Amino acid sequence: MPQISGSDTNTLSLNNIPSSFSGNYFRVLISNTNDNIYSKVAQLSQTLSNSNFSLDFADAFYDRNGSIIIEKNATAGDIKFRLIDINGRVLKSSQFSNDKFIVSVGSLDNGVYFLELKSEDKSGIKKLLID
Repeated sequence: MPQISGSDTNTLSLNNIPSSFSGNYFRVLISNTNDNIYSKVAQLSQTLSNSNFSLDFADAFYDRNGSIIIEKNATAGDIKFRLIDINGRVLKSSQFSNDKFIVSVGSLDNGVYFLELKSEDKSGIKKLLID
């Protein structure tokens, strides 16, 4: 488990957490020299920001320079993607068959979005934080 340091906050950011941890519940233990203080129980959710996520059929990387790079696995057929805002509006969508596809998101406002990827028989959705 990663070591955490910081100040008072309601948000805890962890990096390099395996995607298999998403959906699990956790409790943060904070200790000082005398006592241990436990946080409330919370559920871990994965946000795609400066990291990446992998599905069986594709990988996606947010490069923080205004692009999402989607790379499909060799065995995957056509990939469909949709970029959806927090209100459920589809902002961008396309289908591609090349090994790599780049989606420009530099013009979007800061906020939370959802990246949906679909292959012939599989799909996945991940949160995307643009800040």
